[in-house]
Amino acid sequence: MKEVFYKNSISSFLYDYKDNSVIIIPRGAESPFEHLDIIYSTLNNINKSTLYVYFDFCLLNGISDNRFIKIQYNNQKFSLKSKETITEKDIPQAIKEKCNKYFKTHSKNIIDKTFLTDIEKILLQKCISFA
Repeated sequence: MKEVFYKNSISSFLYDYKDNSVIIIPRGAESPFEHLDIIYSTLNNINKSTLYVYFDFCLLNGISDNRFIKIQYNNQKFSLKSKETITEKDIPQAIKEKCNKYFKTHSKNIIDKTFLTDIEKILLQKCISFA
């Protein structure tokens, strides 16, 4: 996973990709949608005309129904009509494997730095990796 910091901020996001699927994991208190210029620049560097972008908001929302969002990225912008809340089962296996590898190594450190409550942190620590 690579980390990208937002301009003039301590917040960031992690990302990685496989083929046309991209995972973005926001870190900090800011929404990635407040920094579309940086998100778009990152996605443009992947150099694919169409991408399926999976956002995992676990570090902001904890384990909740709105943990995952999928948005299609075409021609250097998001297709907002394609935005949907999804479940873990909708995420490609290759992306799950990248996340699991990262979370297994770094979950304790990154969860401790979130703004989640102590109870949410404990639940997230137990459930952050995919089955």
